[in-house]
Amino acid sequence: MKIRPDMIDGVRQDQQNQTNRIKKPGTDFSEILNREVDGGENAQKTQAAAPPPLMSPLLGVGQAAPVAPVGAVDQAAAARVDGLVDSMERYAATLGDPSASLKDAYGELEQLSRDVEQVREQLPDLGEKAPGLAAVVDEMEALATAEQFKFNRGDYQ
Repeated sequence: MKIRPDMIDGVRQDQQNQTNRIKKPGTDFSEILNREVDGGENAQKTQAAAPPPLMSPLLGVGQAAPVAPVGAVDQAAAARVDGLVDSMERYAATLGDPSASLKDAYGELEQLSRDVEQVREQLPDLGEKAPGLAAVVDEMEALATAEQFKFNRGDYQ
């Protein structure tokens, strides 16, 4: 898209209006609020008061609960689910690549479906041990099924 000078003029005028803006004393919301709350007599005192001291953001860190170590089963399941996500990313990249054919994309999709089936067979109790990972597997299976349906329907040509 080419940018023409007449398109830039509106932006320049907005920037100039913002830079020409001068803050008038007494127009800040906090100043008006303080005047109304204090009755106008203490408004000058609150403006001169120092800001409250800053607290350390690490003040309550010692009260955090310890994290349980991740088991070997969870690590293996996470690695397999990560492989599913990688398969989906390869499929999306192949589908978006103009030099790749639809056969290549469908092959990646079939591989994703096989990977989902393998994960379900190898980790049948994934839903009990790691419900978050099971939800990802369910989502990958639903996406693979929907994409296969789109291919069979002829959406990709």
